[in-house]
Amino acid sequence: LQMKGFRDDRLFIFLLGLNYVQTDALTNSKKQLGNILWISMNGTVTVVNLDDPVGDVCELDLYPIHHPPVLVYREETKDVVGCGGGYPENDLPAVECYVYSDGEEGWTPVAPLPQQHCGYMYGTKGLRVPGLGWWVGGLSWNYGDCQYTAVSDLYAESGEWNSLPSDGPLDTDRMPVSFCAVQLNQTHSLITGGDSRGTGDAYAEYLNTTFVYNWETLEWSAFVPMLNRRSGHGCTVTADGRVMVVGGVNSGYKLDRSHEERTVELFDPETGAWSRMEELPADLPAWFPTLFTINKNNNVLLLEDGGDDVWIRNPNGHWTNLNIFLGEGFDGAKTAAVHLPTEFDFTCVNNVNM
Repeated sequence: LQMKGFRDDRLFIFLLGLNYVQTDALTNSKKQLGNILWISMNGTVTVVNLDDPVGDVCELDLYPIHHPPVLVYREETKDVVGCGGGYPENDLPAVECYVYSDGEEGWTPVAPLPQQHCGYMYGTKGLRVPGLGWWVGGLSWNYGDCQYTAVSDLYAESGEWNSLPSDGPLDTDRMPVSFCAVQLNQTHSLITGGDSRGTGDAYAEYLNTTFVYNWETLEWSAFVPMLNRRSGHGCTVTADGRVMVVGGVNSGYKLDRSHEERTVELFDPETGAWSRMEELPADLPAWFPTLFTINKNNNVLLLEDGGDDVWIRNPNGHWTNLNIFLGEGFDGAKTAAVHLPTEFDFTCVNNVNM
């Protein structure tokens, strides 16, 4: 990986920024932030080594489908699974799924989705559900576009897909657009915010509502609303089990970037309440951030929309720009990314000098 410009002062800033990362992983002077794997709109697979700010960026074998909206790292099998997206020849929604395994080369097909999902990340999310498998859900696809009716599938531990009831949490079984999703606990998934724009609607109702999906009853129910309305935001579960939501847009015409929501909120399951944290730095765009909790000390990585920078938040709430460039074409609304551990073994087919 390289930082933009190859400037020594950028390397100094990167190293200075790491002083804020107080984590058990940073032992013996070894930085272990891991890798970011992301897939572009045209299927190019890029791996960025966050621990090597001046090295080349690695490209893996081309992903067979364009812009898969869901990427999941499965720790127990040490592989990355991607599903959905658009076919290269016409960009119609794909149902194919592929896996890239630790130490192997190339993408291997696995069982396809049983239903068509929206082919973009703003409409389709994926979560690992403990003991059950891998959930893919969100907006459906019909009449040549993403629709607002819900669609939901579960990839069971047995290796088979099961279609779930197509009930959405909003009226008339709709799903919000540009919502964010996390696995709250063993039995409940949580979605936050988004907007309730319907087909053809230009102006959206931006939401602060949240909903939980009960995996024992297969039903949605309203949950504790956030303090602020937001759509196109990022979210993650911190190492101590709290839910963090970051950024987004709060008003305007079709997610107007001039109406950024710059607040950060934390939900504490023990108190059942949201609290407002330190806002995002002024130079950190709030539009479609991608978040990962990377270690047990609650450090959180944030990938900027556009891929210009990677930020890290320490447990005290301070955001530091690591000045790491993800590469051209990273789109927080349409291109999925996954965080991989340092030891994940992959084969580069091309080293790109950024």
